[in-house]
Amino acid sequence: MPCTCRAQGRDYEIGAVVCLSTSAGPRLATCGMELNNTSWKLTSEPCPDA
Repeated sequence: MPCTCRAQGRDYEIGAVVCLSTSAGPRLATCGMELNNTSWKLTSEPCPDA
């Protein structure tokens, strides 16, 4: 089974970039590996307007 990150009820492949809600507002996040676990790495970039 491949490693994935979960968000909004979906699985995302490593390297996927999605918009996640944070306390600082919607931010872009990248799915990655940290200590053999998948995790979201948040950026300081706000999500682009759709």
